[in-house]
Amino acid sequence: MSILTLYKTVRWQHEVKIVTDSYINPGKAKSNVEAVAEMFAIHGDFLLSVFKKEVSDHDARDLWQNLFLTLTTRSTPVNRKNVRRFLYQAAVHDIIDFKRRTRLHEKKNNEYADIARRTQSSRSPLQQLVSIESVAEAFKKIEENLPPTIGQVILHKFRKQLSHRQIAKKMNIKKQTVDTYLSVGTKMLVQLEGVKK
Repeated sequence: MSILTLYKTVRWQHEVKIVTDSYINPGKAKSNVEAVAEMFAIHGDFLLSVFKKEVSDHDARDLWQNLFLTLTTRSTPVNRKNVRRFLYQAAVHDIIDFKRRTRLHEKKNNEYADIARRTQSSRSPLQQLVSIESVAEAFKKIEENLPPTIGQVILHKFRKQLSHRQIAKKMNIKKQTVDTYLSVGTKMLVQLEGVKK
């Protein structure tokens, strides 16, 4: 994205703030966007190289653009002697902040992954076997207690993991009928469980 395009975008999106800047034009007040655009026209390549030394090319461009947008929304009086140093310090602070946020994000992701691994591995082989047996028991209840067509639809859905359309095609019935059988069968199973308890 060119400076001019970025400038037009920012000027359109943000309220323009007037900054008197001896570096840009000592006699004339310019908008903050114009002042930053001119600073980036002069020092933009330097800033991009600073970012590229520390982060990937894609992230460097994002940080560069973000710094431009940040500076346009703030009043940034800079004099002729320390513009480059000011921009360098701003870039370094952005890099430090970016790395800190990335580390924090990775740390949180690792914590969530550890929690997920612990919950999966906390089930003992005996518990896993019991859950397999209870599933087999549930399928047996379906076959014994439900009408044959409804039981068959539910078994196709949950044992064979078929979609409603696949079940309809396999059993040569309409998809709406499959939906109805699944609804009725589920209600019947809930009632059966309630009666047995």
